[in-house]
Amino acid sequence: MHIYNEQQHHTKDKIFVAYSILLPEDSFWRQIDKIINFDFIVKNFRNQYELVKNLEDIDIIRLFKYQLLKIYYNLTDEELIKNTDIDISYKYFLEYEPMNINYLEHSLITSFGNLKPNKNLLEDLNLLNSKLSILKDIPIISLKKYQGDNIYDLAKIFVNNMKIVLKEH
Repeated sequence: MHIYNEQQHHTKDKIFVAYSILLPEDSFWRQIDKIINFDFIVKNFRNQYELVKNLEDIDIIRLFKYQLLKIYYNLTDEELIKNTDIDISYKYFLEYEPMNINYLEHSLITSFGNLKPNKNLLEDLNLLNSKLSILKDIPIISLKKYQGDNIYDLAKIFVNNMKIVLKEH
């Protein structure tokens, strides 16, 4: 399970300094990171996530962010991993160090995307949608009627909402 500790905090600070130089302030993924606090993902998947073999030591927020990148750019898992190696905005959003070369096995991204979202996740995403809508004074797609089977389907709606919010931003 992902446990946030002091060492991770210092690493994140170092990464932020590097990216402040390498990545433009108006980068889409940089803006998303400013607007959205992804901590709700950990809370909502804690129990379900621990049941999935091979995912115990992986950062669950990173797995969710991989889903968002995959959908936004319409990539296969293999393409996503390959692009993460060469695209600095992917590395920023996924909180990898700029020179990192060790990425997730693509099958882990698929395994996570196939998890069924729980009711609490839907409620948290709806709350986030409401806050974004009020913040930007624009209507975005509600997840209240969501009928998808997995995280990947849910992330599709979420990505569309992010596009709307930043388009108006």
